[in-house]
Amino acid sequence: MRLKLFLTSIVLIAAIGLIILLIVKRDPSPVISQKVNFGIHRGPHSSLIYIALERGFFKKNGIDASVKEYEAGRLAVDALLAGDVDIATAPEFVHVSKSFGDQKLQILGTISTADDQEIVARRDRGIKEVKDLAGKKIATAREGIARFFLETFLTAHDVQLKSITAVNLLPSEMGEAIASGRVDAVTIFAPHTHLIKAALGTNGVSWSSQNGQSYYFTLTSKEGFIRSHRDGIERILRSLIEADRYLKNEEADARKIIEKRLNMTSEMLSFVWPQYRFQVRLDQDLIILMEDEARWLNRDILSGGTAMPDYFKQIYIDGLDKIAPSAVGVFH
Repeated sequence: MRLKLFLTSIVLIAAIGLIILLIVKRDPSPVISQKVNFGIHRGPHSSLIYIALERGFFKKNGIDASVKEYEAGRLAVDALLAGDVDIATAPEFVHVSKSFGDQKLQILGTISTADDQEIVARRDRGIKEVKDLAGKKIATAREGIARFFLETFLTAHDVQLKSITAVNLLPSEMGEAIASGRVDAVTIFAPHTHLIKAALGTNGVSWSSQNGQSYYFTLTSKEGFIRSHRDGIERILRSLIEADRYLKNEEADARKIIEKRLNMTSEMLSFVWPQYRFQVRLDQDLIILMEDEARWLNRDILSGGTAMPDYFKQIYIDGLDKIAPSAVGVFH
């Protein structure tokens, strides 16, 4: 009887141990602690967000992420200011353009740097060299970084700004505008550049407009949202760092994710891919570039007299500094 009771106890203990082991080893379902609506520029610039969604990094880190896509970063930030989204991706220039209005925006980090801005022109309008852009109609976005790069590029090549006619268009409108001849040239980013140059063929001529200066794609949010969601911000940044690691280790698969999300062919993505560098960071060069853009904006668009914002105070360092201090190059 005692032996039977002893053996029963052993079996029961073993069974309980097995159950505990299975519970410990089982992958727990992530606890969703924060719902976040992203407003993102639809393009390769936002690749880390697409990868974090596709590979489940947001979910793993407790973020219930949804995405609204916009054809320009400026439109994503407008949606942020309207309360339609919680976080937007956009070039740092968009943040600068809004900063003079005291919109209480802060940058959480950058997710990519880009060298994809080009001026594409029609040869049959007598444009073969940069100087030939004088007197021409050039499509650009008044509130976008393309306008900043266009004017600094023309100034560097001694083309008088007052000699051109700037035509304000959305990116989606520029292909038809130059193809039909409504404008003589456009200044635009990839992959639009690829499509426009392909359509023009030998009638097209192009130049990079960035003069060797990369620009940043930022994660931007409102001060109030950041203040009340500090833990969520850390989870988002951690998810994007994991997406960055995945992209570097599994680039072929990561590129397939981007091709599918953006409905791009492998050939088109291969054409534009070298123009981007993906990393979650905060660098001092970001602040320097924003100050340069603010001086240009204040002088050429706002006609001067506006106080220069303090961009150090418009960057939220704590989130990235807490989880990945080596990714913070801002002096603080």
